Amino acid sequence: PSHSMQHFFILGNHPRLSQAELTAVLPHTTLDVGFCPTSQSPMPQFYRGAPQKPFDFANDAFVLASTAIEDYKELHRRIGGTIKIGDIARELDEKNIARDCAALLLENNPSNKKIFFGISVYGCHVSTKNLAFEIKKILEEKGTSSRWVESQGAVLSSIVVQTNKLLSGRGGELVLLPYQNSVMIGITRSVQPFDEFSRRDYGRPNRDPRSGMLPPKLAQIMINLSRTQKTATLLDPFCGSGTIIQEALLMGYTQVIGSDISQSAVENTKTNLAWLKLKAQQLIVSNVAALAKHVPAQSIDAVVTEPYLGPPLLGNVPLEHIKNTLHTLAALYHDAFASYAKIVKKNGAVVCIFPLIAGHSLPVETIAHPLGFFPAPTFSKFYNNTKRQSFIYSRPNQKVQREIFVFVKK
Repeated sequence: PSHSMQHFFILGNHPRLSQAELTAVLPHTTLDVGFCPTSQSPMPQFYRGAPQKPFDFANDAFVLASTAIEDYKELHRRIGGTIKIGDIARELDEKNIARDCAALLLENNPSNKKIFFGISVYGCHVSTKNLAFEIKKILEEKGTSSRWVESQGAVLSSIVVQTNKLLSGRGGELVLLPYQNSVMIGITRSVQPFDEFSRRDYGRPNRDPRSGMLPPKLAQIMINLSRTQKTATLLDPFCGSGTIIQEALLMGYTQVIGSDISQSAVENTKTNLAWLKLKAQQLIVSNVAALAKHVPAQSIDAVVTEPYLGPPLLGNVPLEHIKNTLHTLAALYHDAFASYAKIVKKNGAVVCIFPLIAGHSLPVETIAHPLGFFPAPTFSKFYNNTKRQSFIYSRPNQKVQREIFVFVKK
């Protein structure tokens, strides 16, 4: 269905980053944010049955958007920060939730075969079990047999949705979302292609755990944050084993250049790309300071990269050690931005990860700003660190976190 209707996007573990990505990918769409981490609104007390788990703003954020989606799967393949995409069907009638849900399942079962359905509840108090039994009863009265796909918590994972026929056009996954003072019901159309991500991450021939393992979905998010057309020239000057390059090519970019100081990294990138039947426009062995010798001045539309983030930290690391590491890295980053100043076009983008080591960060104002690179104002309302204008990407208890900047060249 390509007519404009309301859709929901269930966001990943870094909801601010995911929202920024959606803003970049759907630039002419108003995004209505359900619950983002700053929201203080009370949960709707809705339906009987105890809440299964306390509502967690950081993980239960979603976005509503009215837009035309031609192909859900295709859209989902090129956005890394969204777990589920679906259609909002209607606002629930508080007295007839089960009836509304059953009606929606019947509408989504054109073949009149057995219905498979699951229920995911985001941020409202609903007992999925009670609701499921009532839905089954109503469907039975209407002569339709059904199977409820049960979940451990209030929410079904993408894997469960995909492997239990909940995207097969026979019923589906019902998604309940709090909205203002009511609850909306939707049906999932697509889940994150976790199997493809996993194959590209763990299945490729050359995987070098030493050179920082950038998750493919983060590579996708970063490429999207560059807000460039598919014909743009993209450069990853710290290409490692080629994650950003492979993702850009799979997303349809045609002019992708990679470089790395290490010959073996460049060979690994070649092998990994060949495994996916892809080819970069150019792969260069060069340190970042000398890039301008290989890449023409003002020829790059966007640099998307994760440079070296320092050695892995084990155990308790003395502050002195952290300061020395940051001092060394500051020189590398400075060289990098001096090169970008020469090769990136005016108004071009640099999407770059900076290391955040046990809470200590690099002085972005002396590295990027003097060379004319400033944070993109487009994303100012999404940044995790509003002072530094950056996103934070990390797992709990991670010593070296990723701080992501989106710069525009003035």
